[in-house]
Amino acid sequence: MNSILGSGFEFRLLIGRCRDGLHFSALLLVALLQRSPALEGVTRMGERIAINRGVEVLRSGFALASLGAVQSLAGATTFIAKQGSTPIIDATPQQTRLRNPATGTVGVALNPVAFTYTGTPSAPQYWVITGALPQGLTISPLPNSGVVSSPYPVITGTPIESGSFTLFAQAYGIGGRGIPEPIVFAVVANVHSADSDKNFKISLLELTRVIELYNTRNGTTRTGCYAVASTSTEDGFYPDADRASLATVSLSSYHSADSNRDGKVSLLELTRVIELYNTRTGSTRTGAYKLQTGTEDGFAPSP
Repeated sequence: MNSILGSGFEFRLLIGRCRDGLHFSALLLVALLQRSPALEGVTRMGERIAINRGVEVLRSGFALASLGAVQSLAGATTFIAKQGSTPIIDATPQQTRLRNPATGTVGVALNPVAFTYTGTPSAPQYWVITGALPQGLTISPLPNSGVVSSPYPVITGTPIESGSFTLFAQAYGIGGRGIPEPIVFAVVANVHSADSDKNFKISLLELTRVIELYNTRNGTTRTGCYAVASTSTEDGFYPDADRASLATVSLSSYHSADSNRDGKVSLLELTRVIELYNTRTGSTRTGAYKLQTGTEDGFAPSP
């Protein structure tokens, strides 16, 4: 103690008394003296401290207590984020046990993402949000100048753009703050299965691939059957020549052209892809298409 406060101080494991009768446990007093510049010490003249110093000791004690509740954000507490019921982030400042992106698809409602801290004596009072969210997603409650006034924010919506986006969430509580925690959103384009280069256009080469699936034969009979590929293909499918035309099948995913989800590409379904391929702007064929609810395949020509 002398090395910290000087040789003119001594501490007794007794009771420190303020002039107004307030009592302090000497152990608490020592702890406060170690942390608080507000307290000058107890002199050899007695165990009395001036009333204004006693008030400052009390204030310092309350500040330290509340600081401990918030500074734990930077200590043993854990930042967690879930997408739906699936954990995607589980991290402390000392260790990251899990940090996966939240995933989504353009035009499809996002499985909600919720985040907070656990292990804190009290929940965060508010969050400061920076970074970027995909267009179409929002934070609830809505931020006011980047501040979200809730201990448990939730991100919802339907993304309308693809790509990787990083949002930073920094928690604030009584007397302290956490570190900015990154939450990555990986949104994939919801493109037509025929659109292998994912540019929202159907090219002649991509159309011929659909024609190839349409021409699948079992023996001499054209069936149009296809299946999900177990190895890499341009569209994730392959012609299934082993399946008879009348056989029923349930696939893990279906080609966008297969509007009735029977695992086959019919002539009517092929002509729909040809329609998208023939999209024009003026006299120029572009093959451009867009997402469109309420159509047989979820797409529409985009002139």
